[in-house]
Amino acid sequence: MPQYTTARAAIDMAIYDWLGKKAGLPHHPQVSIPSLLKVVELYEMVAAAGAFVGAKVSAIRP
Repeated sequence: MPQYTTARAAIDMAIYDWLGKKAGLPHHPQVSIPSLLKVVELYEMVAAAGAFVGAKVSAIRP
């Protein structure tokens, strides 16, 4: 069984937030939801800071 990590949980939340934004669902005006490209960029930056230098996001699964 794949391990569900904190990083995976954060990415899942960001994806669901992004999907809600794309669907036009209301969200809190004080919370900024980054674009999916920004989320991917941040994920790759965090991965590079650890043991996964050069890791690239190849797919996103909701």
